[in-house]
Amino acid sequence: MSFSLRQNLNFGKIFLGIPAPIYVQFAITKSCLMHCRMCNVTRSRQDETELDIGQIGALAEVIGRMGVGLIVLSGGEPLLRADLAEAVRAFSRRGITVRLQSNGILMRQDVLQELYDAGLNGITVSLHSLSEQKTAHLTGIADALPRILDGLCAAGGIFGKRGRILGINTVVSALNLTEIPRLVEFVTRIGFSLSLIPLHGASGDGHIVRKGDRELMFLPRHHKTIDAVFDRVIAMKHAGFNIYNSDKFLRESAEFLKTGGVRWQCRSPRLYFSISPSGRFLPCV
Repeated sequence: MSFSLRQNLNFGKIFLGIPAPIYVQFAITKSCLMHCRMCNVTRSRQDETELDIGQIGALAEVIGRMGVGLIVLSGGEPLLRADLAEAVRAFSRRGITVRLQSNGILMRQDVLQELYDAGLNGITVSLHSLSEQKTAHLTGIADALPRILDGLCAAGGIFGKRGRILGINTVVSALNLTEIPRLVEFVTRIGFSLSLIPLHGASGDGHIVRKGDRELMFLPRHHKTIDAVFDRVIAMKHAGFNIYNSDKFLRESAEFLKTGGVRWQCRSPRLYFSISPSGRFLPCV
C-alpha cells in the first residue's frame, strides 16, 4: 500500500512522539438503504442535521490545516448524497487522500468515474457473506448480494485498473464465522483486500453498534471454531492471500470474540478520530 507525502510526514511525527492524526472517518450522511443487523448508525444519528457542501468545505480546510493525510467518507451510505463528488473534491484539492466506505449497492461505473475524477483514491465495500440468503438476512435487502457484486465489478473497472485501493470489510459474527476462509479466497481472486472486523457484542452505549442480536453473538461452543478459523486466516495471509489486518490484530480479534476484552491501548484521538454527520468531533466510535 502506498501513502501520500502528508501521511508519511505524519508517520515521522508519530515516530518522534508528536501526536499527528493519520486517519479521520467522516460519516457524511446518516441515511442508508440497508438495515444491517450489526449496525446502529441510522438509529443513533436520526436527530442530527447533516453538513451542507459549504460546511464540508470549511471542515476540509480545518482537516487540511491539521495535517491529516487520509479521510474516509462513510455513513450511512455516502452514495446517497447527490453532492458527494463535490465533497470528495473539497478534501482532495487540499492534498488529503480520500477514500469511500460503501455498502456497494449503488455503485455504478458512471457514478464511480465522477468520483474518481473528483480525486477519490479508493473504495472499501461491506460484504459479510457469499450466500444470497444470508446477505439478505443480514442487510434487510432481498437482492443485496447480486447488487453488491455488480458494484464490485464497477469499482474494479474504475479503480482497479488505476492501482487504487480496493477493499472489503467483513464483520465476523456467529452467522458467517465458518465462511471467512472462503471470503478470503474470493476477495483475493477479484483483486481486492479483506479487512476483518470482529463483532462488537459486548456491553456499551450502542451508538454505532447494535447490541443484543443473539443470532450474531458468540457462545463458548464457538470458541474452538474461532481459533481454528483465525489460525487458518493467518496461514492464508502468510501464503499470499490479500488480508489487510496484521497478525497481531487477527490473533487479538480471536481473543476479543471469545472474551470481549482487548489488550491494546487506544490511541484515539492522537492517531485517529471520527466526525459525525452534523460535524461533531468523536474521539472514539
